[in-house]
Amino acid sequence: MSSETFYQILTGHQSDVNWVDFNGHRKLVSCSNDRTIRIWEANEQQYFVKPKLSTLIGHEYGVNCVRYSPFGTIIASASTDGCIILWNSQNGEQVTLYKHDAKITGCSFTPDSTYMISCSSSGDLKLWDTKYGNVSYLMTYEVAHDLGVLGCDFSSQYEVNGKRK
Repeated sequence: MSSETFYQILTGHQSDVNWVDFNGHRKLVSCSNDRTIRIWEANEQQYFVKPKLSTLIGHEYGVNCVRYSPFGTIIASASTDGCIILWNSQNGEQVTLYKHDAKITGCSFTPDSTYMISCSSSGDLKLWDTKYGNVSYLMTYEVAHDLGVLGCDFSSQYEVNGKRK
């Protein structure tokens, strides 16, 4: 067993980094208060470098959370501007734009990419249908917490209408 410590410092963001998410072993996405999302890809030596498509710009304020969909085709970013932007992870194009009435603090996909949940500083949770890359709003659970919700996630196993997914 080697006692060598491996780490890498990634430079590029101009402000605090708020979240990172991995897509398998070769890709990483990060977001920052500088209003950007950066995509990093591991090279043959397993170091992360910026690929040609490396910076996604579309939020008006800092980005608080960024997540790959489980299949890696979509990147969801959540911002202080109250917007969730879904991005095509291959070409960086915006798929669609959704809003909360407050600062969005987190988002997450179900393991099968069928649904997405988002949370905000006002304490509400919103559920979205994300089947086949088509997004539609399903419902809001208002005041899930009276002091705001800072993060959200799905279990790796869940049930819909009594059927385990």
